[in-house]
Amino acid sequence: MSPIIASMTPLDVTKPNIARMYDYWLGGKDNFEADREAAEAIRRQRPNIAEQALDNKKFQTRAISYVAGQGVRQFLDAETAQGVVARFARALAPGSYLIISIGWAKGQDGQDFASTYNAQDGSRVYAHSRDDITAMFDGTDLVSPGIVDCATWRVDPAPAGPADQTSMILGAVARRP
Repeated sequence: MSPIIASMTPLDVTKPNIARMYDYWLGGKDNFEADREAAEAIRRQRPNIAEQALDNKKFQTRAISYVAGQGVRQFLDAETAQGVVARFARALAPGSYLIISIGWAKGQDGQDFASTYNAQDGSRVYAHSRDDITAMFDGTDLVSPGIVDCATWRVDPAPAGPADQTSMILGAVARRP
């Protein structure tokens, strides 16, 4: 057996996984009972979570299309902790882009969501403050409109009213000067 395969953690379908829960909220088929149960527990607290997952997916599509339109042809998809993101952003070559969509909520809402999610015995999520998220972009130039509700980032046509204040996902694109 190769060392890489030997070091891999076996798939545990009894513990929820955020990627599989996300798949469930998007109507996918690559999830298990533990994922569906955990996803529904979160939906009870945040009834519009599936809509927010879809908004996030659409943001990622718009952000990647924007960056590809700037000539970028290589992409790295990495789920990393806040401190790693800041170090990663500082290590980017000049002219590189950073796309982040990340959960957040003001005050107790964010803590409640993280507590509900983390009670599901799967991977952990954290309630990031807006200042935490802003710090992830240190050393980069934010692309307009900056850090916003991911459902509103460069949507065409622009939303007629104010952003949904219950959104828990912010998104932004930045360029390393």
